[in-house]
Amino acid sequence: MKDFRIEFLTHEGYAFLAAEIAYREQRICQLFRRVEDDGIDIEILDERFELEESVLRFPLDDFLAVLDRTKAELLALRLDGMT
Repeated sequence: MKDFRIEFLTHEGYAFLAAEIAYREQRICQLFRRVEDDGIDIEILDERFELEESVLRFPLDDFLAVLDRTKAELLALRLDGMT
């Protein structure tokens, strides 16, 4: 998972932080916590690959692990209380 980066972001008007996942500095997706049911939505970022490789390829197990970690951290954080 060393090539993955998780960055927490604030979005105006949202009670919760969002999280962005990148692989080798290539942004992949953002995760948002839903207020109404504490679920998580994922937004796949539609960008041209900035990496030298023409295809973004990484281990699925690492990606699933970083998604699980990000989900758990988002569910634990709030902007207004930061608890």
